[in-house]
Amino acid sequence: QQQVKTAEGEWYFMQIKSYQTTEYDLQGAVITFVNITDLKQAEEELTYRAKNDEALARLGKYIVGSSDMESVMKRTVAMLLDELGGDSACIYKFQEGNERSQKLKLKIGDGNFPTPKVETLDLERTPELDYALNADSPVVIENLTEEDRFQRSPLLTEQAVVSAVNVRMRGSQFEIGFLGVYSFERRSFADHEINFIQNTANMLGEACERMQTNLDLKQAYNDLAKKIRAEKKLQQDILEVEEKERWRLGQYLHDETAQNILGVKMLLEIITPQIEAADEQTKQELEKIKQLIVQSEKNIRELSHFVLPIVGDQKVSKQFEELIDQTKGLYNIECELLAEADILETIGDPAAASSLYYIIQEAIRNAIHHGNADEIEVSLSQKEDMLCLIIRDNGVGYDNTTASDGRGVNIMHHRTKLLDGSVTIETLE
Repeated sequence: QQQVKTAEGEWYFMQIKSYQTTEYDLQGAVITFVNITDLKQAEEELTYRAKNDEALARLGKYIVGSSDMESVMKRTVAMLLDELGGDSACIYKFQEGNERSQKLKLKIGDGNFPTPKVETLDLERTPELDYALNADSPVVIENLTEEDRFQRSPLLTEQAVVSAVNVRMRGSQFEIGFLGVYSFERRSFADHEINFIQNTANMLGEACERMQTNLDLKQAYNDLAKKIRAEKKLQQDILEVEEKERWRLGQYLHDETAQNILGVKMLLEIITPQIEAADEQTKQELEKIKQLIVQSEKNIRELSHFVLPIVGDQKVSKQFEELIDQTKGLYNIECELLAEADILETIGDPAAASSLYYIIQEAIRNAIHHGNADEIEVSLSQKEDMLCLIIRDNGVGYDNTTASDGRGVNIMHHRTKLLDGSVTIETLE
């Protein structure tokens, strides 16, 4: 007994038995045939389905580990041709995003179906794809020359396509394009083959949408990061310009305005003996002028110190000590500076010393107003070529997880960055 196949493709179970008489004389043979075509086709379909499922599983594993859509498409086309034994396979994608468009691109075509010279394809010029776009199931073309559902497209005619299957590729939200399998000879596509093409299109559509979403998210992240960097750069530039203008104004107040007022004061002192004979009213007016000049001199020096606390002819340590004394007197708290004078005097650049002064001033202000501190310690130490500034307080602390940096903290960061340094804010338990 054995299975045999006819020239027409039908399968039979053939059994040969000997023919014997009742006396057991061998008289010949009896041959019986049982048609098992349906059973055989079912077995073959199950075998093909299992093989197709294994191919889809391998493709799915490759897609999960890949971020290159081009390589995924090439692998898909190669898999289809290997599994179906077709002559050609192509993947079309809508040109403008992942939505329905009248423009298509033939993204991947195997060597038998090369990418056309025209980069874009109009749906109007590819009627078989336009028809497939409005179909709910795969569009099977058994013989293109006999097709009456749509006109034959120049694309398929030029490639001598006879039979084809076109399937829409869709993601969960968008229309992606089409997947086409082509034969240059007439052939029929079995149901399991059509299902295999459909499942491949579904997997590829989801992969395209996921990768496009990832690309969009990455682009959005890069755009946001670029915008943040630009804003930080702008803030940095503004602060640098502000520092330069502050320096110029402070220098002008200290070197020009204050000196001019001092000159006027000295001139008044010189001419005072010359007007001793003047009447009493004139003397009173002169005294008022002297008082105004003294007050103006004081105001100018205070403003100069506010704009630029440290200038070239002043000791850095003295200015820092005055800041600590002012803090204690103004807020009635304990405030201490722990630093040897020679450490501060090593800061040769008055502009850098002023920036350090402002950082300490802002940190003290934050500790008092936001941390409710009444004990503050400012310590400065030198480690090799770095200056280490530590400001401790007994306030309620700073919550990095919930607090949003205010303008003062941001300015501290920017000022420190100008000094090629960094700021770390910690709350100790």
